Amino acid sequence: MKLLYFMFGHRPGFGYGHQEGQGYFEQKFDTTDGMDRTHVRLYSTCECCETRYQVGRIHLLSKQELLNSKNNLIKQRQRRN
Repeated sequence: MKLLYFMFGHRPGFGYGHQEGQGYFEQKFDTTDGMDRTHVRLYSTCECCETRYQVGRIHLLSKQELLNSKNNLIKQRQRRN
């Protein structure tokens, strides 16, 4: 059975999302680097074999980066009008 999962991949588990058939990934916070970004690993659990596996990795933006991107969006909308 593990050979099939190796060849075709695991089947992600679906938790209790706000829409039917959508679940949440588990997250593990790793480190914060020198650019103030937090590294996060995303995990899911296979519905069939119940193996926990890594789905992906992301960077969480700092508060300042979020404010900058929000301000840039506001400026772009103002230019269009």
